[in-house]
Amino acid sequence: MGWLALNGYSFVSLVVLLLLNHRYHEPLSDRRRSFTAMAVLLMALTVADSFARLGSTPGYPILFAEVGNFLTYGFDPLIILLWMHYLGNWIEISEAQKKRWMFPVLLFVILNFLILLLSQVTGWYYWFDTQGRYHRGPGFGIRAVIFIGSMVYSELYVLLHRRRISSQYVRTLVVISLIPLFGGILQVLVYGYALEYAGATISLVVIYIFLQDRDVNVDYLTGAFNRRKLDFTLQELVRERKRFAEIMIDLDHFKRINDTYGHAAGDAALQDTMRILLRCFPKNALIARYGGDEFCVFLPSMTSAELDGKLLLLDVTVADFNAESGLEYALTFSIGVGVYDPDSAMSAEAFQKMVDGRLYQNKQERMMVREDISRPMHLA
Repeated sequence: MGWLALNGYSFVSLVVLLLLNHRYHEPLSDRRRSFTAMAVLLMALTVADSFARLGSTPGYPILFAEVGNFLTYGFDPLIILLWMHYLGNWIEISEAQKKRWMFPVLLFVILNFLILLLSQVTGWYYWFDTQGRYHRGPGFGIRAVIFIGSMVYSELYVLLHRRRISSQYVRTLVVISLIPLFGGILQVLVYGYALEYAGATISLVVIYIFLQDRDVNVDYLTGAFNRRKLDFTLQELVRERKRFAEIMIDLDHFKRINDTYGHAAGDAALQDTMRILLRCFPKNALIARYGGDEFCVFLPSMTSAELDGKLLLLDVTVADFNAESGLEYALTFSIGVGVYDPDSAMSAEAFQKMVDGRLYQNKQERMMVREDISRPMHLA
């Protein structure tokens, strides 16, 4: 009955993941909805697998095995389909391209179910002897090869589009896909344990730790951390009395971009801003969207000279982007900077207000310069 303990641990783990995934009272993102769907399906399949194994145990009705096996054979390919849908939320390609990639898996799901219905008569997938014992049918191996091939196909989906996934997530998505693949191969070779579902459950745990828990702190549009994460990080840095620098960045003329070129252009401008910031600042920097068209960058242990170098790099990167983008508008930023002194008694709120004030001052000064340049000269 070792399978019972394995299924029990998988089921409990999935329940905990669902509770954690819904702990915030806010609308679910597409990623979190996909994650929820995978967890619910795995819970149902784990229960169905348990019924199938109980039905093959002496003393339990064979109906358990018949129903359990029908459900697991019929619906476990949906795991791959949902996984492909989840991956699509991390890959920056069109919806049409995502659907084309998912179509072969959808075809497998449909054909598998039709063959399963025929197998109830032909025994092609599986059959039961007169004593109610389960046996793999002649078509089991073919189904297993296609199933594992579909898992490999989902891995290729990530690898071939890795340049269209944010660099901080690529490695995690590639590795996660290998866990259920390994479990699926073992499931074919070793009957008696629900290794496929255990592997998929482990994948969801890893997803939650490295991706989903970040998702609730990440701005969906830009991939930057959101205001919740920003406030928490600022409070933590001040509480732990750490020295850090903050750069507050405001995208100039954002409303004009929206009004003139449309909201899609405005969204693209915000996304381009995030890409520029990722190029300029190290991996240990925290980049967050403060709200609207404002971003904040937290840089740990940054000296004034290093900070000046980063600001110069930002200027050069923005200039290069504008020269190469071919857009009808140019991106320009107003900037406020502050370095937190851990020996000071300044609160997190006071420090943020100071940096915000410097940003506002810089923006006003830039506006005055532009007005002076555009004002016509009057000769005496």
